[in-house]
Order: sequence, then structure tokens, then C-alpha cells
Amino acid sequence: MTFSRRLRLFLIGVVIGSVIMYFYVLKERNIYKTPKEVIKEKLTRFPLQISNKALCQLNCNETDTALLRKEWAKAEIDLSKSEVREKPCPRYYITLSKPIGKTKILECSLCEEFAVLQQILESEECGCN
Repeated sequence: MTFSRRLRLFLIGVVIGSVIMYFYVLKERNIYKTPKEVIKEKLTRFPLQISNKALCQLNCNETDTALLRKEWAKAEIDLSKSEVREKPCPRYYITLSKPIGKTKILECSLCEEFAVLQQILESEECGCN
């Protein structure tokens, strides 16, 4: 077998291998996710429960929960303030990229199959306990 034929077969193999690797590995968009992205995905996907204090604050500030959940996809999660090792549900502090009314920072717990909005940290004073 001549060198040019071996080179041609090698290049054909590289092209076929690259195509296969593209469809198996690289076709998935963003297969390597950061912990913040995983948390955001769970927050938007899991059913939302709202604590009594958060419900009072949402009603006082007239904040729509559907809009709030939509904004979570673009929000920033502060892992330095968050209590990620808390059992059974870690607690995260979420800063919205665009405030909804006076709602800017939220405290949420993320359990195994649901998310709980605990309270709104920056909001209008409502007298909610």
C-alpha cells in the first residue's frame, strides 16, 4: 500500500470519526453545566411552594409568581451567602437581573422534588412575619 493511499484512508477515518463524535457528544448544547446552571434549571422545573411570609410579601408588593419564575432563568445565585450544606433542603440566595417592582433578592430552598420560596429579602416593608 502506498503512502498516499494510507494517508487517504487515514483522513477518511478522521472525517467519519469526527462526524460520529459530533452527533454523540457535541450536538448536545452545553453538556457541561456549572452548579449554578443546575440550580437554576431545578428552580424553574420543580413545582414551587411559597411560605406564608413570602406569600404575604408577594401580595404586598403585587408581584406575579409566573413572572418571577421566568426571571429566575436569568438570575444570579450567590453561593457564598447560600447555605448549600443545609439538610434536608439547601437554601439559596437569588438576585434577579431585572427587579420586579421592589423585588430584587429572594431566599429559596431547593428540596428533592420541589422548590420553596422562603422570603423576599429586598422588598417594601409590609409587616409580614
